[in-house]
Amino acid sequence: MNRMEALKSILFMVLIAFSCNCGYGQDAGNGKDYTLVINGYDWGPAANKVILSVGDKLTEVNDADFDVKVERSFEGVQMDAEEAVGERKVIYAYVSDEKGNRVDEGNYITLVLFVGPDATLGSPIKYIRKNNRGMNQWIDYKLTITQKSTERIWNSEVNRIIPLLDDFDLKGTYAQNGINLTYGAFVPKKRENFP
Repeated sequence: MNRMEALKSILFMVLIAFSCNCGYGQDAGNGKDYTLVINGYDWGPAANKVILSVGDKLTEVNDADFDVKVERSFEGVQMDAEEAVGERKVIYAYVSDEKGNRVDEGNYITLVLFVGPDATLGSPIKYIRKNNRGMNQWIDYKLTITQKSTERIWNSEVNRIIPLLDDFDLKGTYAQNGINLTYGAFVPKKRENFP
């Protein structure tokens, strides 16, 4: 291979790499990312909303246009098929901002998902036994959302909002007799009626 052919080859590879990167950036901007919202209920936490990044300005959206599939897993934990993989029911959809607040025009779609004490697929935790102890364990919780009209897919969680937990300071520590403990503390944003 002479010098000119080598230079053409290198230039060709650079152009391919550049076009691949540009395509990736466009796909990412068109919305493969989602934010999962987990709320607390009397039966435990449940993923009740998912916020989709769409890139385009929208004013309306149809909940029937979306399919939501979930995969639940945790290394070393065996799950029955019906609690590991399945469909989530979309009960409502609206145009929102990146935090899931309803807006008239926005670049995000929020899907409200059905949750209930017997709707196992909505739970991001699993009760497991480990070292002769039972505990609730946060598990791997992966959604794949498909918009049927466009065949657009969101399958990459980039953020997780847990409204009840997000208001707590979880960085507290306490040490006594060589034992270090961590704790969470809540401080109201408005301190009205407090000394």
